[in-house]
Amino acid sequence: MNKRAAPFVLALSSLTSTLVAGVGPVHAQEAAEAPAPGGLTVDTEARARAATLFAEGSAAFENFRFVQAEGKYRESLEHWEHVVTYLYLSRTLDQQMRPVESYRALQQALARGREALPTEEREQADALAVKLRGQLAELEARCDEPGAQVLLDGEPWFVGPGQRRQVVRPGQHVIISSKDGHYRVTEAIALLPGRTTKVELRMSVDEVRTVRRWQPWLPWATAGLGATGTATGVLLRSLAARNLSTFRQELSSCERAPSCPQVDTAPRGRGVVQERVAAVSIIGGSAVLVAGLAGVLLNLPRLERSEDRGGVQLELLPEMSPSSAGISALLRF
Repeated sequence: MNKRAAPFVLALSSLTSTLVAGVGPVHAQEAAEAPAPGGLTVDTEARARAATLFAEGSAAFENFRFVQAEGKYRESLEHWEHVVTYLYLSRTLDQQMRPVESYRALQQALARGREALPTEEREQADALAVKLRGQLAELEARCDEPGAQVLLDGEPWFVGPGQRRQVVRPGQHVIISSKDGHYRVTEAIALLPGRTTKVELRMSVDEVRTVRRWQPWLPWATAGLGATGTATGVLLRSLAARNLSTFRQELSSCERAPSCPQVDTAPRGRGVVQERVAAVSIIGGSAVLVAGLAGVLLNLPRLERSEDRGGVQLELLPEMSPSSAGISALLRF
């Protein structure tokens, strides 16, 4: 038998023998009702069966039959989820080069109380945890879009909004988030051993909408301004023609008369100014009117697909250990 497994086997065997032998009904009942690590109560028969399977698993482990040992440990856990059994399952999986499963089993052991482990097993758990953390990578993803389906390596992971953390093997992994009516986000991420990588998935709406270049009133207001300017120019030109006509009539009457009083030149001055302003108004107003009408045509509604503004933001957390230190890198796509 594995020497490291001996304390647990002896403890279970001793407890089983006591219960089976029936050393006093009161003590047997107290032992059967004693809480197991993790706060669960395990009956006498289950503990006895768990002890037997654990011993068989430890014997297989000692003889390097790791697959058989794994099966026995898992079967033992079905009867009694004991912290030490999870630890030995983790060690067995580590021997089979299955670090992710080994890490999960170790977390199950530690979750049931590290202090519940004997001193030697506690040291084994700490050493194994350091080893596995150096071999594995940790991925933490967040998606704030309600109803978004997030997949990791093609397998469903979680549904937004929310975040999830998972320990995986280092190397290339693919994370996908999708939702009806939104652009799909797909990103291949290279994870480094011993590092935690944070991923924020940002999604954007994929829709076809009606858009215009400007506000609908703007080209019409421009055309109206041009029409007003042109109309003002026409009116001023009419006034200029009337004033100049009045001046010519007075001048013609003076030329036919034997004696001509001084001719009033004010109408002529007003007419010249009005004619110049009218020309500017007509030319400028016509140009603005044409621009406004062109704007009306250019501003007709058109269909346009929304822009994909989603993406992935990666953050590589620093590695801190007694021998090395790293820095944080933030990447946006």
